[in-house]
Amino acid sequence: MPALVDDIGVAVLTRLAEHGIDRMVENSAKTKNVLARAWKHLFDGRVSVIITGLGGAGKTSLQKIISGQKKAEELDGHYHISSTNERTELRENSFVAVYTRPGQPDWYGNADVYEELFKALSKSRKIKVINVVSFGYDALHRITLDALPSHAEGQGLDVTLRAYLEQQRAMERERLAELVTLLGSMPASKTINILTVINKADLWHDRNAEVVRYYEGTNYGAVIAAMTASNGGRITHSMTSGSLIPVNLRTQDGFVLAPVLSGFDLHMRRRYLENLINDVREFFK
Repeated sequence: MPALVDDIGVAVLTRLAEHGIDRMVENSAKTKNVLARAWKHLFDGRVSVIITGLGGAGKTSLQKIISGQKKAEELDGHYHISSTNERTELRENSFVAVYTRPGQPDWYGNADVYEELFKALSKSRKIKVINVVSFGYDALHRITLDALPSHAEGQGLDVTLRAYLEQQRAMERERLAELVTLLGSMPASKTINILTVINKADLWHDRNAEVVRYYEGTNYGAVIAAMTASNGGRITHSMTSGSLIPVNLRTQDGFVLAPVLSGFDLHMRRRYLENLINDVREFFK
């Protein structure tokens, strides 16, 4: 605990310095707010948030929105590859550290990436995990149709899509099992909250009942249920869904495997997005 207090004490002093003593005196409301949060976290412990998921699921887009780096309408939908844990702070609370774990297979299991996450979690009294999934509709990056493992010459795009979705869902389950192992290694004194964000509703909202069954039922849901049941209530799980950036699922050479569904208009996008962001903000409370 002393080490934790020292770390947070440095964070408090840094935050005070960033605001400036003169400005802090002039703005007593801001001063009170910063000091109240600092006092709370000195005793509660710094909160670490991990955003994890497959490459192309939407992790970076979510991270940019909740950290205040971008507004949803400013996101361009370009695939972003990272080889390290991207660290930011929550827009509403700078004492909450957000780590976005790389999703690409070459970097996800990297020893340095894993060690950094493990250390961050070990220092935090409260752990929050956002697992971003997409029912398999993960964006493709610089992959042509012929280079897709799920595609064969002369095969219809619908067959290729089905095979790709099954492949990605299998990888989701593998990553979930790895996540369970990581969280299970944390001391029993830590409280752990998990939020599953089912992204890409613009590509699957006409199959909503099937998607819910998958993530609540015997596939993904069974792993979550077993984990929460075996940890004496210290691990909780909730779920939300939405669409961060409506965009066609297409290959680099322009083949559209899954178009944004008809009827997913601006009103529907806003409704999905608002619900998702509100649920994420509630998760941080």
